Formats: sequence, C-alpha cells, structure tokens
Amino acid sequence: MRNVRLLLLLVGLLALAAAPVLAQYPVSTPAPAAQATAQPVGQAMIRVANLLTDAGVIDVYVDGQLAASDVNPAAVSDWIEVPAGSATVTIVPAGETLDQAIIGPLTVNTAGQFTIAATGSSPADFAAQFINENVTRVAPNSAHITLVNTFSGAPAFNVRLSMVQPSSLQAAPTAEPVFNLGPVASGENASTFSVPAGLYNIRLVPSTQSSVSAAPGSFTNLPAFSNVALNPNTEYLFAISSTPDDSPWLVIQASTVNNQMQLEPVGGSSVSGSVELMPAPDGGTSISVQATGLQPGVGYVSLYYDNHTCDLEPYSAEDIIGDTYVANNAGVGMTSGASEDALEDINSVSVRLASDFTLLACADLHPA
Repeated sequence: MRNVRLLLLLVGLLALAAAPVLAQYPVSTPAPAAQATAQPVGQAMIRVANLLTDAGVIDVYVDGQLAASDVNPAAVSDWIEVPAGSATVTIVPAGETLDQAIIGPLTVNTAGQFTIAATGSSPADFAAQFINENVTRVAPNSAHITLVNTFSGAPAFNVRLSMVQPSSLQAAPTAEPVFNLGPVASGENASTFSVPAGLYNIRLVPSTQSSVSAAPGSFTNLPAFSNVALNPNTEYLFAISSTPDDSPWLVIQASTVNNQMQLEPVGGSSVSGSVELMPAPDGGTSISVQATGLQPGVGYVSLYYDNHTCDLEPYSAEDIIGDTYVANNAGVGMTSGASEDALEDINSVSVRLASDFTLLACADLHPA
C-alpha cells in the first residue's frame, strides 16, 4: 500500500429521528445491503423490499430454495445472486412453507440488478412491483436516488431534502439548499434523481404542499428524518409505503455499498460509527467515514492502513486529504475520500485527534 492517506473532509453524520406518530415502525436508516464486488457473467442480482402493510416478517424463496429469511416490515433483504435468464420467486410469512405463499410463485426475467417490492394492505391486493436499479455510474460527489411510491390509494408525494452539510466543505451552508424529488404517484414507475452528497434532513410531503418555504409544522403527521448521510458515489432506494394504521412511511436503503464495518472505541473513548468502502468506477476505492461521540470544536483526522489495527504508519503531507475536520454541535462527523488502492488492500480506518494523533476509534475492514 502507498503511504497512509488521510480521509475526511467535513462535518455531519447519520443520526435519524422518526416522527413519534410512526414509532411502531423501525427508523429508516440508509442501511447497506451486501452486493457482490463484481457481478459474474451470466448472473443477476435481486432483493426483496417488505412494503406489505400488515403481513409481518417474510421469507423469500428463489427456485424453491430459501434465499432470504426474516425480512422485517419496512426492510429490504440482502442482494441475492441468481442465474441470468429467469427465476421463480415466492414470498411467504416467515417460517412458513411454499404452499403458504402470499405472493407468487412469480416467474421473473432476471438481468442486471433490481428490487422486488412486495406491496399491498391485505392478502387480496398483495402484489409485486419491480424496480430497476441498473445504475452503472454515479456522478462524482453525488448520491443517486431511485424513488418509488407503493402506497396504494394515497396522493402523490414529494420527498423534500434540505441539505444540512455538503460533503466537501467544513462550514455549514448559510442557507439550506432544498431538493424536491417528485411528485411520484402510487403505482407509477420509479423515478431517478441525483443530489450532491452530504448530510440532509428528509421529509415526506404531499405534492400539493411541496413548496420549499412551507413550514415544517405543516407536515407533523408525515415521516421526517434528521441528519441523514447520503454518501458520494452511492445509490439509494427511497420507497414510500404505509404503516398498519394507514399512515405514510419512507424506507431508505443504500443499494451499492460493498463493505461496511463498525468503528470501535479505543482507549476508553466514546467515539464510534461506521466505515463504508466501494470500488471506484475508474479504479481505486471510495471510502466514507461516519463517526459519533466526537467533541464539538475539536479537530480530528482519519487515516487508512494496510494493517488491521490502525497502527500509525509513515505518511506525507500530500497523503492528507481535507486537513483536520471538526464535529458539529451533536458530536457527529461525516467525510469521504478516494484511495488509489484496491478495496482488498485497505485493512483498517481510524479516527484520531488532530492535535497529537491519539487513536480514538478503529475499524478492522477485513477481520481474520
């Protein structure tokens, strides 16, 4: 590996807060779903989103074999590798057999990468919606979003993204850039959008109330999330669904994160978080670091290593990307960078004090 390279450019991190009215559903964290680092020739990738209103936990069978188990409501399964051409997909209540299917068996033409959204509010209208996620390249320093509305009978919605922190600056913007994605009506084909990577507040908004100047209090019964990190060079699925009490919900799922490991505190610190790595389209590796438990106003640095324990290695000034970074008032930080090294050659990532390089947290990316 070349000399160690400092990663981290700015403040921000994923810290979600759901509206209390929707507390019966899990918080929609943009969680990573495993994906093969290189899709083999003759193979396709599928996954299933459990957007069924009141069916509980589900299992997924592919060609008669259990392929994903215990997929919770408002959650998405890991990617499933299947032969290209066709496959039979069946969805059953968790623990049940194929003869208890609630959707399928479906004969699916398999090519590329797509999500099967299991939708409906009762067995009579359970159905599958297919969402193409064949995005070959994400614009630099951008997040790509596929948005779909599966809430049957509901009005069209916009998803309103208010940027709290861009991914390439330390200082917060003086005014929040706002992006209104949509409108998207129930049953329509998925729409795609690209937004600058960064830290966002995200709110679901009826399309008739999508003014960027609308007061947050206008949407008190709709899901809202704070400090959501949309990482650069990453694809996300935003799926609008409904809760058992017929309220709208927004499921957010990362689509192309190839490796995610947790930052573990070192030396009694309270710093934790996660590190995500993904092969860059033009070679090397894109790396995103999300940390929490930092001290506001204190400078930090993050480095990557070829050892597994974040032992400090020689580095040069040009290996330092973004200099130091400072946590926001909540003690959270988000940053990203690129390495010329292959993903398999990067073995750990650290969070250190910028003042004396004290090690505060370490993520072993390829534990033995």
